[in-house]
Amino acid sequence: MTPLTWIRLLARRPPGSRAARSAIDEALHDVWGKRLGQPLYRLFGLKPVNLPLTSFTIAMDEPEIMAERAKQIWLSGHQDQIGGDNDEAMVAAIRKAVNAKLRVDANAGWRSRTRD
Repeated sequence: MTPLTWIRLLARRPPGSRAARSAIDEALHDVWGKRLGQPLYRLFGLKPVNLPLTSFTIAMDEPEIMAERAKQIWLSGHQDQIGGDNDEAMVAAIRKAVNAKLRVDANAGWRSRTRD
């Protein structure tokens, strides 16, 4: 069964959770690639060097723990969650640990310290 066949089957299902459909779709694509022994980017005719950069989220924790997690990640970008009392220390620890582009996800929890 090809991915296009799976997509058509999923489209005929009754309405429901789009997240569940997405999970099923991703799992079926994964099975397709594993059966053929090929990464999906190759099966879709893509080149990894042309793919957009992605991020990996580092959950809020003590600055030293966040820095250690950042060192373990091989991706080129991090999305760091902030919104606590020691935001500056968290970001400083990660910047010291890795040389990567940082993206911050404050989840509406951050506010400027100068306006308090």
